[in-house]
Amino acid sequence: MRLGSYRKMSGIYWRIDSIQKPGLVFSLCTRWAIGFLVAELISWVCSSHLWGNGITFETMGKWPGYMRGPARGVQVVSNIAYVAAEGSFLLIDVGDPTQPKIVGKCKTEGIASRVAVSQGYAFVAASAVGLEVIDVRVPTNPVVIAVRYIEPRVLDVAVAGHYAYVVVGEGGGMKVVDVSDPYRPRVVGGCAVGGYASRISLAGDYAFIAAGEEGLRIVNVSNPLAPTLVGRCYLVGYAYNVTVSGNYAFVAEGPTGVEMIDVSDPTQPWVVNYFDTPGFASDCAVVGRYVYVADENEGVQVIDTVLGSIISTCDTPGTARDLTVSGSCAFVADYLGGLQIIDIANSYKPPKLVGSCETYGRTLKVVPTNGYAFLADGEAGLKIIDIRDPRNPILVHSCPTTGAAHDLRFVDHYVYVAVAEAGIEVFDIEDPANPRRVGGCDTPGSARGITVLGNYAYVADDWMGLCVLDIDQRTNPVAIGGLKTDFLAWDVRAKDQFVYLVDVHNLHVIDVSNPANPVKVGGYSFPNATTKLDLGGEYVYLPLGSAGLEIIEVKDPANPRLVGSYEEVGYAQCVAVTGDYAFVGDLDTWTGSNYMGSILVLDVSDPTIPRFVGRNIIGGAPLNITVAGNCMFVASGEYGMQIIRVHARPYFERPVHLTPEGVEAWLRAPLPGDYTIEVSSDLLSWQRLITLTNLVGRVRILDTQAPSYSRRFYRALLEE
Repeated sequence: MRLGSYRKMSGIYWRIDSIQKPGLVFSLCTRWAIGFLVAELISWVCSSHLWGNGITFETMGKWPGYMRGPARGVQVVSNIAYVAAEGSFLLIDVGDPTQPKIVGKCKTEGIASRVAVSQGYAFVAASAVGLEVIDVRVPTNPVVIAVRYIEPRVLDVAVAGHYAYVVVGEGGGMKVVDVSDPYRPRVVGGCAVGGYASRISLAGDYAFIAAGEEGLRIVNVSNPLAPTLVGRCYLVGYAYNVTVSGNYAFVAEGPTGVEMIDVSDPTQPWVVNYFDTPGFASDCAVVGRYVYVADENEGVQVIDTVLGSIISTCDTPGTARDLTVSGSCAFVADYLGGLQIIDIANSYKPPKLVGSCETYGRTLKVVPTNGYAFLADGEAGLKIIDIRDPRNPILVHSCPTTGAAHDLRFVDHYVYVAVAEAGIEVFDIEDPANPRRVGGCDTPGSARGITVLGNYAYVADDWMGLCVLDIDQRTNPVAIGGLKTDFLAWDVRAKDQFVYLVDVHNLHVIDVSNPANPVKVGGYSFPNATTKLDLGGEYVYLPLGSAGLEIIEVKDPANPRLVGSYEEVGYAQCVAVTGDYAFVGDLDTWTGSNYMGSILVLDVSDPTIPRFVGRNIIGGAPLNITVAGNCMFVASGEYGMQIIRVHARPYFERPVHLTPEGVEAWLRAPLPGDYTIEVSSDLLSWQRLITLTNLVGRVRILDTQAPSYSRRFYRALLEE
């Protein structure tokens, strides 16, 4: 016997008188006794997993292809809005304010909160990581070129000439950084100011610093190497932010509003006026006599400093955190609302929203169908992605939802979206490029998960447990029943007359033969928390965080029992089961700005002994997994959707031998797929023996023509 290698695509080759790796190729001997003897040896090799069922991964496509984050800081220069979005940095073309579009992006090392742009470089306040310098001379290709750690953390930055001035929170005051060589920033000076230095604004030879309970601090920076504290002004509230215009500084004081301070003599600043706002004043910008205040949940407030009062308001969809004015528009970093653009051209008319650009989304579920992927994208709603070319996913439509989209399921040409406190929303997606919201149903709790069986939808409804909806009228779902659980219900599956529901610490098996009156018939409790489950055959798979994966047999619904487990994981977050495999989303490490995870693949053909097969590292946290054919669709939170092709080689199991009927072999396909078995007498020309459609699991292969040949070669090809 000899070991060798024949392989084509992801197929198997085998030969009775010569075993090959990684597949098998065999030829038929004319002497049956020899054939049987060799076949028995092949069976022994198969049973000892000499070939194994190896698995490889291929990342096909990603959407959107970068880490998204809530907009926390913005500056506009030459029709480009530079947005600090926590773990990412975005360049947005705002030449047409009504149609802003992202033209460049890059990942930041830390949590990006503020930005200042000067001479082709962006200087980003990245909290505990320090100051990051990003080359933005080519807007479509921003690149982080330097990171300067400055303790304890960099909260804001302003730039003048060759110097960047940063404030670093409690005890650190202000630091001066020489950025004449942007690749090698270095601290050259500093000044203690007291309080909690969180924001900075430059005007002439002075730096104005919002110092928390210590109010406003003014530092002379005419000599950047030796800055000097020259003025201070105690305020009514807590100084969160400061903006300077002419002889006045405007300090945003959160719930207290905005104070106007005369700084014509920087050594003797004094309060001249105070403006209350309805929300939390976090930033402001000044244009003439008007002050535009980012008032968090109350949007943008416009204050007339002559009248001394608010004259108009513009609501924003998110939380207005930062604001800058350029030309006739105010640009608002609206946190989960992304970048919002407000027309302020006519001060006599209320400002109005004219454009927006989404910067944040958190993909919690992906379901592919008919060339499109549908994403439950958290606060960003429902996304529809064209995946007909999986290497180039394209967003075709974004549908806002009333609340955060957590899960979704299809019924006919409708998609039912679990939208947290808003319950279930129904969209007609017959034309994926033009979806329409056509109905919905509020649920008593907060819809976290949904599954559909027949004409009923079963909702994991948070503190209200299970909610049952009659969806016979597709656009008008009606709540008809439910079952309260002890903890928060997060995920649900259904099969036959039973629903399987997890409520953090319990698996509930519920009889829904009468959907209007669901009855719990069995359960299983576990100390570790989970928010996910999946169903495979007569088993429920539970990802239990640091405790790994547990496999529960539910053959007897009244008595679920633990039959298998796998503990060698970092933190099992989610699971999807198909064919012989369980795909476990594993949170591995925290990088400082986000989780990095992996997909762990286990062979569960024997659920009592799950066996490690492979692991694929991904960017971001795997929050949910859907397997369709031989592709994984991973919902990875801020990283969106990742499409990963799984190449799982089929393999042979005992017995493989010659029978009076012909050559008999047992092929196992770990993942669903279409397989073609081909035969040859010379390894050059091949003919089809049989095609197996949507095969998964173990199947008998029989060649009745084999005894007519002196030798015979076989191969199994997976159609991809």
